[in-house]
Amino acid sequence: MSQDSQDIGKQTMDQIGQGAAKGLKNKYVRKALQKGLKVLLKILKFIMQKVVLAVIKALLAFFGPYVLAILLVIILLFIVIDSVVDFDVFQRGAERTPAEELFDKTVREVIIDRTSNIPNSLSSQLASQQSQAPYPAVSESWLGDLEKQMTPSWALTGTLYYYNAIKSKSFKSFHNKYSKVDISSKSKRNKAITDFRNDINKEYDYYFKDSSMTMNVSYGRSSGEYKVTKSTTSCTRPPSEGEDPPPLPTVTSTTTKSNLPSRSIVTGADVHYIKNTFNYKLVTGEWTDGGTTTSGDCTTSTQIQYTLYLLDEATSGQPEYDANTMISFLLIDAPEGKFSRLVKIKDLQFIMDLGEQMDDSFPKLTIEYEKLIKCAKKDGIAGCISEYVTGTFNNSYLGFYSWYPGNYRDLYQAAGDAFDVDWWLIASLHAQETTFSTNPVATDPAKGSSAGAKGHFQFMGLTWLGWGFKGGNGLTVSRLGNIMGPVDVMVKFISDPSQIARFGGFGMDANKNGLSSPWEIEDAAFTASKYIKANGYQKGNEAAIKKAIRAYNHSTSYVNEVYNRGIKFRDGVASVPGGVVGGGSGGNSSVVTIGNRWIGNSVYVFGGGRNQNDIARGRFDCSSFVHWAFNQVGKNLGSLGSTSTETLKKLGTAVPTNQMQPGDLVFFDTYKKDGHVGIYVGDGKFIGAQSSTGVAIANMSSGYWAQKFNGRVKRI
Repeated sequence: MSQDSQDIGKQTMDQIGQGAAKGLKNKYVRKALQKGLKVLLKILKFIMQKVVLAVIKALLAFFGPYVLAILLVIILLFIVIDSVVDFDVFQRGAERTPAEELFDKTVREVIIDRTSNIPNSLSSQLASQQSQAPYPAVSESWLGDLEKQMTPSWALTGTLYYYNAIKSKSFKSFHNKYSKVDISSKSKRNKAITDFRNDINKEYDYYFKDSSMTMNVSYGRSSGEYKVTKSTTSCTRPPSEGEDPPPLPTVTSTTTKSNLPSRSIVTGADVHYIKNTFNYKLVTGEWTDGGTTTSGDCTTSTQIQYTLYLLDEATSGQPEYDANTMISFLLIDAPEGKFSRLVKIKDLQFIMDLGEQMDDSFPKLTIEYEKLIKCAKKDGIAGCISEYVTGTFNNSYLGFYSWYPGNYRDLYQAAGDAFDVDWWLIASLHAQETTFSTNPVATDPAKGSSAGAKGHFQFMGLTWLGWGFKGGNGLTVSRLGNIMGPVDVMVKFISDPSQIARFGGFGMDANKNGLSSPWEIEDAAFTASKYIKANGYQKGNEAAIKKAIRAYNHSTSYVNEVYNRGIKFRDGVASVPGGVVGGGSGGNSSVVTIGNRWIGNSVYVFGGGRNQNDIARGRFDCSSFVHWAFNQVGKNLGSLGSTSTETLKKLGTAVPTNQMQPGDLVFFDTYKKDGHVGIYVGDGKFIGAQSSTGVAIANMSSGYWAQKFNGRVKRI
């Protein structure tokens, strides 16, 4: 179905070898190389890594003394190509016609457009279910964030396109089809783009209509909604003859409650490697005026109050990312056609590197490539992926789970101290099991995992109650330790401290209210600490810590994810900051150092950092990072949503460059005048969110940033 990695090298090197001598003299080739072609560099680096030894041996065998000259030509090509910034698949770097370049550019645009349109149906359904009175509209900004979060990386499709291009023997005829299209005028160029889009969309229909690239939405029913109507009638009558004082009005009130019909609501959605669950809550609104009517001497005023089952935006829209699904798609499940084909397992690393170059939001995964390949040869790919692939997204472990809510910090510490367990491990378990109790299974006994785990930290019923319980009182047990039966009976039984003592379980009554309940956060956190300690937890001993985590879940990927996330919590680079006050710029170090928590743990996103979801994941652009940093030390730089370099440069007082102090804002002319901003840290350096690094400290006294620094310095 596809050739091996050496075929990639052979095809590419053949074309490079044939065209190198005349190609370097051709002005079109020089122009293409000067533009830079990032993907070609990745392809060629891949070739060098995979087949360089084989090529050298072949050259030595066939060409003998001429091999040195040939190698020098290859090295020269790599040096010239090393500045690549765009894609080049047609002819693998040889001369391309303008029409071919335009077609390749249009392919990318179509991929991006169609990928970004995937979550539209989801957001429109969520908006429509609360679009008419008495339902309050869903926040537009929340829907916008949701669409971004539910959009798979466009580079996933893009990598398969380029992979097919470099692997397909029919590729030459494919590119020739478009090489001579006339785009010499604006009208002809526009017509070509339209034709290209029609062709590409038609050819890509098989891909984007595949179930894997279609938004799957699940539904439920609202419950408990009702309307209360309160009517107050006041009747007056004229006084009777001689009646003094006149009679008071007669006032009567009636209150009626009417249930509202159940309606369809969106409860979850998934597309490709992204899954999401939407939470709802009953909300009682304010009394509203229902109008006034008059009949004779009586006036009736009506007030209405609704209790509605509304989307809980605070706890919804936090997706889970499945690395295994994504890798399975690339290697096993992707639909194949003219523009894409399955990736061979030995080419996986190349494709992952290529994807990261194409799109900053492309999932960054921890993959043990050699072990994965070895396992696949023995047991088949499908059974090996979960063992050797773990996930990080946007440089943050497990997407949204790379931070912990500050209000739980004291609880984690107390639970850990009680059993000599590190607080950050308790925090990471809490993230892993119920996303800091935002998952409804944390508090609803009627819900739980498919295996029957219960509560905030997802304990199996028998682990909580004790494995000595074999059933009874209307309850039964499963082999895995689930306790089943009437919910009210089950809850009462396993929350009874005397029953836990009788059957030898781990459940605790940490809040001293007479119940040992997995649905009470204090009880669950302390019990988790107790359980981890009982399974050999030792502070400072990584092997012992991971062994204890394994007792919670036997998956290797689970162990690594919980441990690695916990280390980030421990090091303070992934928690939501709290309680940082005071300070400012102009010599105060607070605003300079507060951003260090994001170094190596953030990603640059143009327009990012303007909502709590982005901030929690370390997704900033330069101005939103500056706004965030000053906000942590008590300085409000204006509306977060409208913050930009343009608004920031108007704040504070101008300072001469020879009087800069740590905490001052420094501005740079990049894509426009004052296009970039950072915070001066001293010694000729600044901290900021850079497109190539995320939040990092950069040198502004020499090199690129010295050339871009425009001398504007503002002290807030």
